[in-house]
Amino acid sequence: MLNASILVPAHSELPIPVSCVERGRWAYRSPQFGSSGSSSHSKLRRMMHGHATESYRSSGKPSSKQGEVWSEVDRKLGETCSMSPTSQLEQAYEDTRSTMDDIVNGLRPPEGTCGVVFAYGGKIVGFDLFDRPETLTKLWTKLVRAYAVDAYYERQAEVTPVPRSVVAEWMSGAPTAKEEVFKSPGLGDDVRLESPTLVGACLIAEGTPVHVEVFAGGPAA
Repeated sequence: MLNASILVPAHSELPIPVSCVERGRWAYRSPQFGSSGSSSHSKLRRMMHGHATESYRSSGKPSSKQGEVWSEVDRKLGETCSMSPTSQLEQAYEDTRSTMDDIVNGLRPPEGTCGVVFAYGGKIVGFDLFDRPETLTKLWTKLVRAYAVDAYYERQAEVTPVPRSVVAEWMSGAPTAKEEVFKSPGLGDDVRLESPTLVGACLIAEGTPVHVEVFAGGPAA
């Protein structure tokens, strides 16, 4: 999985910053680049965001702590009671697909929407914003499934839904967050955001935000 959102120039080759989420496989299955059809779950995304920010500060590159990534993959596989001989994160999605399909199919982005806030367990968890509605529509199923696979296993009784006013108040803190600008491995800059209530990243190319990801909660201690 990618350590950070990047924009690759057309007709070019570029080393991309990735982390392994299948510890036991050391050979490629195909010479062609492809997608598994799922996104990493929200807890792993949040963790790797912190890794990448730390690495940008120390080395100028968005690297991860591979051992911690594998530990989180193992935790998720255990949580979903998934068995994978190669410790493949995708197995957790395969084993929960029938359950998650009802949740994923029941949610659709409103027409013209570029972003979405995710909340479960009575609390805001994260936010994704893209350059145009078509991008969100294309990635919608991946995002919903990734948050749903965390939400399902953290179910709590009598949870109060998060009202729109609380979401608006939380998002209003984003413009006041501390900003650190780093050169992205691809086109543009990777702007890291940090405040007492959120952390996030914004890939900006030619003055336009391509992808903004924000997670609830301040920086890790």
